[in-house]
Amino acid sequence: MSYMVLYTGLDGGTSFGRCDELPGAVAEVERLRNEQSIEDAKIYRLEEVKFEIKPYFRVELPETAADAPSAVAPPSALESDEPPLPVDPPVWATAPAPSVEAPSMIIPPPPPPPPPAAVAPMSFDSAHMVDDEDAGVGSRRGLFGR
Repeated sequence: MSYMVLYTGLDGGTSFGRCDELPGAVAEVERLRNEQSIEDAKIYRLEEVKFEIKPYFRVELPETAADAPSAVAPPSALESDEPPLPVDPPVWATAPAPSVEAPSMIIPPPPPPPPPAAVAPMSFDSAHMVDDEDAGVGSRRGLFGR
């Protein structure tokens, strides 16, 4: 059997200690009181509770006013010697209603992108090129620096 010592710690939060024997739990309460001045310690005995998990299924039908049984059956229906009235066949025993064609919920993938257009090679004009020697110190080069 195990024992648990519950107490409010120095930080104000709930704390606990676990002991295998009752004398150990009593010693823990004495230590808390003498060393840390904790007076609200409590000892609890821990026992395992045996239980079993069993799955179950429950079917629920929505209740409508027509399906709801009346609170009190008329006495004539209970005392009558006549056979009971026939009950309508269940819904699944009747022929299914004709189905209406429903639109497909599958979304087709998007079409592939068009192929890239061919790019003509650029011509190279060496007349506009400026050598490093011709460029002045600190001058800017490029399209906008001429």
